[in-house]
Amino acid sequence: MKKILLNILTHGDECIGKKVADEILRMYPNIIGEGLDIQIANERAYGEKKRYIDHDLNRVFPGNPMGSYEEKLANQLKQNISTYKLVIDVHSTESGSGDMVIVTKFDESTKNILAVLEPKYVLFMNIQPDRSLISSARIGLAFEMGSENDEKTFIKTMIGVKRLLSYFKLITPQDSFGFFTKYFEVFAQITKPSGAHLKNHIENFLLIKKGEVFAEKVDSSGITAEFDFYPVIFGSTNYETIFGFAARPLDP
Repeated sequence: MKKILLNILTHGDECIGKKVADEILRMYPNIIGEGLDIQIANERAYGEKKRYIDHDLNRVFPGNPMGSYEEKLANQLKQNISTYKLVIDVHSTESGSGDMVIVTKFDESTKNILAVLEPKYVLFMNIQPDRSLISSARIGLAFEMGSENDEKTFIKTMIGVKRLLSYFKLITPQDSFGFFTKYFEVFAQITKPSGAHLKNHIENFLLIKKGEVFAEKVDSSGITAEFDFYPVIFGSTNYETIFGFAARPLDP
């Protein structure tokens, strides 16, 4: 079985992965094809400077050979993704949050890899159906370290990638992120009515309590939390139809 796949440009407008891949190629050319492979997921979207062509590629796995452009692409990519011990999918996020590693499985193999990394936050996306790219991986990690244009996002992503390369003995030992990791289970999406916006006090990973008004509709009426939750990847403009995701603390 092949070792590591570094997957970039799942979203054609998230170029941080290209920057990371170029730096890995420069620093460690001898490991390419000898333990590490690099995959450009949506090269057409990248070339056209778009997030996607027809559908968000990260929402259509395992794909459909008779479907849209991205559905056909997902169907092709899944065959390759499943042949690796580990898939690293590099993203950026404009949600105001960062330092996150996202997983769609929380089995012992995945937990062991996370313990090696020691990221600040782990999000276990326990929402069905699971349609993300990493859902087709044996062990899949999606890195979302921060904003696309923040140099720290590149630096932190490189730390994580190099740590994993060293764990698989492809390069010399490298430091982990070094955090005491906080684990969260994402269990729901929070719907966003058209034109609604969050209240100013809402922050990612800061508890919203049941009955709390956390957003306002266009007519200024409040949107009230139906249950306690921690908002993650939350914002007024991140997504068209949702504010983001609801999470709860998870015992690793």
